[in-house]
Amino acid sequence: MPGLNYVGMSETLWPSAKIATVSERLDTLLRVFSDMRERQKLTSDEIMIFLAVGRLGIAATPQGVTMRPVTCLDISQLLKIPTETVRRKAVRLEKIHFVTRTTRGIAIQNLDEWRRLAEMLTI
Repeated sequence: MPGLNYVGMSETLWPSAKIATVSERLDTLLRVFSDMRERQKLTSDEIMIFLAVGRLGIAATPQGVTMRPVTCLDISQLLKIPTETVRRKAVRLEKIHFVTRTTRGIAIQNLDEWRRLAEMLTI
């Protein structure tokens, strides 16, 4: 079955340079997710929850970096997934020492791994 040919048509809608940039960023995202799936046996949901815990719970202050626990509801609302899914996946992340669960929520335990992931995805 022949493919659709959009050569020339789409250049004004989405320039080739932009497509190349987006493709590179997608390659990075896919490599990071594949690496975490292979090395840590994490699902996509678990990776996103881990990143969300850090995003919501880590902040820069004039005194340095602060970390606070975040609730399953906060994560659920950010990622638009059920709270129970967050709760269940957090148990798995706790078993591999990526997060810790407290009475006030979920906090990053493996800051080095979170930072590595975040830096790879934001470059």
